[in-house]
Amino acid sequence: MLLASTLLYPAFMLLGISVCTLLAVPRMRSQIARQPSQGQVFWGIATMTALAVIGSRIDFAFSEAVPAEQFLSSLTHSEGVSLNGLLLGGYLGLMLHCRVYHLNTAAFLDVLFPAVMVGIGVSRFGCYFNGCCYGHPTQMPWGCTFPPGTDAYRNMLIEGFVADNASHTFRLHPTQIYSAATCLGVGSLAWQLFRFRKFDGQIASVTLAAYAGTRILVDAYRLDKPIIGGTGLTFPQIVCCAMLIAAVAAYLRLRDRPMQGVGPTPKKNAAAVTSLQ
Repeated sequence: MLLASTLLYPAFMLLGISVCTLLAVPRMRSQIARQPSQGQVFWGIATMTALAVIGSRIDFAFSEAVPAEQFLSSLTHSEGVSLNGLLLGGYLGLMLHCRVYHLNTAAFLDVLFPAVMVGIGVSRFGCYFNGCCYGHPTQMPWGCTFPPGTDAYRNMLIEGFVADNASHTFRLHPTQIYSAATCLGVGSLAWQLFRFRKFDGQIASVTLAAYAGTRILVDAYRLDKPIIGGTGLTFPQIVCCAMLIAAVAAYLRLRDRPMQGVGPTPKKNAAAVTSLQ
């Protein structure tokens, strides 16, 4: 099982990225007014990836309640990844890329978000095989046990919940599967609704709201994140509450604006390219 979790976790991460790319690229090509150069594509991917990784590490440190004196070292030495930070950092990178090349960020997100949700849903199966992101104990028939070598078993052993010679943990809520199912469902529905959108940003805001809402519910069953103060919520849940509010605000703000598409206009695109040469 140790070998399986070691190999399957990155395999599903890569599969999720591949699925997201295969879904997003053809639709983006059909929506963008002028096809980007290889340089634009490279810098766009590089910017989004860099900020997504940085956001992920910062958010993971907060969600794990890392002490202040260990915060900076945890950013470079921790192996953890936070999905919320990944999304927020990637959004900042995308917003920067769209501003430089005069693209419509809201329309760009309409294309990208459904594919991202499907990709996340696929990658969550890697979390299941790795034994991370596990849930509370349960007696439900679909409860899962995790053998030695998984994160769930390792943490349970450290906290004294399982004996040294135990063959597996007790039954836990498979919150990784809950998350995979909700993300795949949200992403698939948003993908189908794309053709019926009425304004730029509609699909993105609805998708973000659905993700945040379902994530808050799923994380209520998770055991691996500490509760923050007297809030009764984990840090990821607090971040998702902010995401939910931002998504509703974005929907209300954008709904009366005319649809413009991803862009760019030829004139703005030429000016952007000239300024970068």
